[in-house]
Amino acid sequence: MTTDGTQLGAPITPQLRGLATRQHLLVSNSGPDGEGYDYCTRCGRIESSVAPEVNLSQPHPLPYPNDNDPPCPGFSSRGIVLGTDFPTDIALFALRLEAPFRLPPAHSETVSAMRTACEALAKAASFLLEIEAGEILAEYRPALNEHGAAGSLVEVFLYDTLAGGAGFSPQLAPRAHELFELALQLLEHCPEQCDSSCYRCLRSFKNKLDHALLDRFVGAQLLRHVLYGGAAPFDPGRAARSLGILAADLERQAPGDYVIERHFGEAGAAAPLILSKKGGNSLRIDIHSPIAPGVPVFGAVDAVLVDDLRIRRHLGEEVVKILAAI
Repeated sequence: MTTDGTQLGAPITPQLRGLATRQHLLVSNSGPDGEGYDYCTRCGRIESSVAPEVNLSQPHPLPYPNDNDPPCPGFSSRGIVLGTDFPTDIALFALRLEAPFRLPPAHSETVSAMRTACEALAKAASFLLEIEAGEILAEYRPALNEHGAAGSLVEVFLYDTLAGGAGFSPQLAPRAHELFELALQLLEHCPEQCDSSCYRCLRSFKNKLDHALLDRFVGAQLLRHVLYGGAAPFDPGRAARSLGILAADLERQAPGDYVIERHFGEAGAAAPLILSKKGGNSLRIDIHSPIAPGVPVFGAVDAVLVDDLRIRRHLGEEVVKILAAI
C-alpha cells in the first residue's frame, strides 16, 4: 500500500483527508519490546525472544501433541518478525499537523500518541458500524515523503481483519468526521476518569502488549487538533498531576538546602513549580505536552520545560537533569 498522504482522498477538515480503498496489506508482528521471536527450524516452535518459556537452542518439547516422539534437539533462528500479506478493505486517513505539534517517526511520544489514536479509532469504528470489536483494526505510519520525516504528516489506516475484506472499512471514509468525533469522545470521557488508560476506555486483552503506551490525554489532544485545528490544549489537570509527581521526587532527592514551591492553579504565579537553593539560584519549572514541545502548559516564561510522558516513564532521569540545571 503506497501513498505519500499529501493528496490523499477527499478533505474532511483542513488537517484531515481520507479515502476508501482495497489493497494488499502486509501486517507484521515484531513481538514484545520489538525484539522478535525465536523460531526452531527443526520443529517449527516459536517463542518470544524476550523471556521465552523454553530455550529453543536446546532440546525442547515439540509444539504439537505427541506420545512417542523424542524432544526436538533444537536449532533456532533469533529475531524473527512474523507477518502476513492479504487483500482487504481499507479506510486510509492522512493527518496533517501544524506547529507546534510534531510526531517525529520512531520517537516514544509519537508511538504513544499514534497507538492511542489507533485504538480509539478502531473502537469508535466498531461502535459506529455496530460490529464486534476486532473485526476492524487500525495501524499508522509516517507519510512516505519529507513531511512524514519531519513529523508533520502521518497516516492511519483502518482495515477489515477478515482476509479479502468484509466491506466494513469503506463505510468509514464518508463518515470520517463522525468517526473521529466518537474516538475523541471515548478518549475525553472515560467512565473511570483514569489517568492514562484503563479497561473502561482503551485497554483490552488483545492490546495488552500496548497498555503501557496508551495515554488518552495525549491521544485526545492529537485528535482535537486534527478535527478543529489550532493549538489544542493539553489537559491542565493531567499536567498538574504530573508536576505533582515530579515535585514529590524532587523533595525526596534534593539536598536539604533546596526549597520546592508548588503554585499549581495559582493565578499570576511565575511558574507552577519553582526550585530554589537557599541563598542561591532558583529555577522555574513548567511542563509541555509530549506532542507539542516548547509550549508550556501553564504559560511560564523562562522556565525549564519537562515532557509530561518523560515524568511518567523516566522520572529519575528528569530529576537529575533539573538538579543539574540549577
